[in-house]
Amino acid sequence: MNKRLSVPFYENTLNAHPLPIWILKSEDNTFYSINAMSEKEFLYSEEDLLGKKITDICPSFSQSELYTLSLGKNDQKFLTKIRRKDGKELPAELQIATIYEDGEFYYYIIVTPLLILNAEHGNMTLTNSFFHHVFYKSIVPMIIAEKNTSKIIQVNDGAIRLYGYSHDEFVELYFKDLGYQHEEGNVARIFNSIQSGKYSKYDCKHITKQDKDIEVEMFIQPLNSVDGSLLYIIINDVTEKKLALKFLEESLTNYKMIASNSTDLIIRQNEEGKISYASPVSLKLLGYKPSYLVAENIFSFIHPDDQVRIRNGIINMVETAHYKTRFRIKNFQGRYVWFESTAKIIMGPEASGEREIISISRDISDRIEIEKKLREADKKSDEIEKLKHIILSNLSHELRTPLQSILGYSEIIKDKLVNADLLSDLNNIYDNGKRLLRMINLFLNLSYLESSNFLPHFESYNINEIIAGVADSFKNTAEEKNIFFNENLNDDPIYIKTDKILLRDILDNLIDNAIKFTEKGGVQINSFIKNRTEGGTAVIEIKDTGIGIPKDKEDLVFQEFRQLSEGLSRKYEGIGLGLAISKRIIERLNGILNVESIEGKGTIVSIKFPLG
Repeated sequence: MNKRLSVPFYENTLNAHPLPIWILKSEDNTFYSINAMSEKEFLYSEEDLLGKKITDICPSFSQSELYTLSLGKNDQKFLTKIRRKDGKELPAELQIATIYEDGEFYYYIIVTPLLILNAEHGNMTLTNSFFHHVFYKSIVPMIIAEKNTSKIIQVNDGAIRLYGYSHDEFVELYFKDLGYQHEEGNVARIFNSIQSGKYSKYDCKHITKQDKDIEVEMFIQPLNSVDGSLLYIIINDVTEKKLALKFLEESLTNYKMIASNSTDLIIRQNEEGKISYASPVSLKLLGYKPSYLVAENIFSFIHPDDQVRIRNGIINMVETAHYKTRFRIKNFQGRYVWFESTAKIIMGPEASGEREIISISRDISDRIEIEKKLREADKKSDEIEKLKHIILSNLSHELRTPLQSILGYSEIIKDKLVNADLLSDLNNIYDNGKRLLRMINLFLNLSYLESSNFLPHFESYNINEIIAGVADSFKNTAEEKNIFFNENLNDDPIYIKTDKILLRDILDNLIDNAIKFTEKGGVQINSFIKNRTEGGTAVIEIKDTGIGIPKDKEDLVFQEFRQLSEGLSRKYEGIGLGLAISKRIIERLNGILNVESIEGKGTIVSIKFPLG
């Protein structure tokens, strides 16, 4: 036996009420309590109903109405039929609110019978009590008409609102006047078919006073009165419902057409994986007819390695509402086929509350194969890059070692030679050796840059000392070209955190370029500090009065193995790596390299580092 409601609540809310009242448990829609008027009206005692569901005595209560009931909204109203304990069915209006009592939620339902059974004659009788509680106050349109003539005798406010006629206008009409489908013979046939104690339903079209077409359901029941036989008619406006059903049917037709012609596999399933629909393309993509897949479990076709991931994705859809993934499905031949799928949660049929999943899946076997080949190609490319680095590194080392010996011996011999011609030849050997060494260093730096082992060694250095050390080796070269070569370094030391060897190689390359492309004027190297108040920036500038760079070729100087003049007839030597590699290394040293140039007037290469 369920627990009783508190005494004050029970007495004030239930027993004192003139209409039947039910209280249901919200968790399962079962009866919890009823009042005395309910037992009088429908003959069930409280013990008869406790634990029973509302659908046990309201068989017409639909799944969609149960779902709406579960939403817990107050002031919900439903039209239904209630089966009394003696088997007779009575139409009624249920008005539902949600209440909270003793820590639990309940549905509080006021039942308004739309007809009252006359126990003596076995049919429906209109009473003053009925008028007071039901007829005049109900929002449901109601009409009372003579059975033989279809003359309208009485209407309520609901009918007045629906049709637009006043009460006085209504009582001048015949029921056949309300609808163009109500030809006189048709109304007579309907009315005469109503038998005592029977409840009949008809669908038809009516016309309001404003000439608006409406779709209605009519519930007709005979009444007894002192004036003779009357019919009691309940009108339910189903215009919007019919339009919604029509839209739903059209949508369903369109959905079936799209699903039938889609090249993607569409599957509908529940959360456990049981398939309720499979699109026709399943035969083409997997070799299974849709009828074979229906009622099967989707997980029996999914690759074992993918199942845990898919199940977790379905669980996570509670929060995300959709899910996109890749997985393998076994086809009719037993081979696994790759699919990319997008899934979405929907409500089950008739809003039963059961969640279902619709997935749209595309065969991506070709894409997977292409991606596999691309990964293999990337792997081979990495191997080629690694091999190139090894070759460049080994070749550069093999060339640099004997070249450094040649340069060393050249410097020793220069100090001992007195013959001017031999000394000139030796200087050519030395200068060209130095140029070759720079190119080898560029190749080495390039190989380091493109390897994963490129890790600059940062320490704090005075850039003025690095600049001065590199500049000394170019003074003779500038003098031989008869151009000036000046250094304008900051009076105070400028410290930055950098890799000394890499920075020295870059300055060596940039100064060599400046001298190489300058025929008149000269080269000046500056160092200074900029923006001291904002933390300070160390700046190195290499200015020349050389050939400059044309506007349309400014981007070319930063491309590897590209030069302003190319081909065998080019005027200036080099391999086109200097600026390109310098810019990349400077950026790895946390610096910025910029080039400003005017064709025919010269170039300024600036390098900026944060102080440190």
